[in-house]
Amino acid sequence: MSIATLFVLASLCAYLYFTTKGSITTISKEAAIKSSDIAEKLNYLISSGRNRETADLPMIAMTILLIPVMLFSGQIQKAINFIFPTNQFLFGKNIDKYMKRKKLVSNIFWVVIVGVLVSVVSGLLIGLLTKQ
Repeated sequence: MSIATLFVLASLCAYLYFTTKGSITTISKEAAIKSSDIAEKLNYLISSGRNRETADLPMIAMTILLIPVMLFSGQIQKAINFIFPTNQFLFGKNIDKYMKRKKLVSNIFWVVIVGVLVSVVSGLLIGLLTKQ
C-alpha cells in the first residue's frame, strides 16, 4: 500500500471515531417514541444526534493534510498526465483508446466539476433563502 492509501484509511478511521464518539444513547428509540414525556423524546434526539462542532473539525484537518500527501506521492501528477497527455500517436488501436479517454475526461468534467458547481450554488441559494 502506498502512503496516500494508508493516510486515507487512517483519515476515515479518525472521521468515524470522532463522529460516533459520545453517540451512545441512554434511552432506546422505541421507548422514546412510546413515551408521552416530551423531555425524554428531546433527550433521545439530542443524544443520538451528531455533534457537528466536533465532527467537522477533524474532517477539515484531514482534508487539508491530504493535499500535501497527494502532491508528494505523485497522484495529482498522474491525474494531470491522464487528463492532458503530452504525446499521442493515433495509429490503430490508439485511436479508440484516445477517443475513450477523451469521452471519459468529458464525463468527468460534466459530472464532477459542473456537479460540484451546481451543488455549491444551490447550497448557497438555499442558505440565503432559509436564513432568518
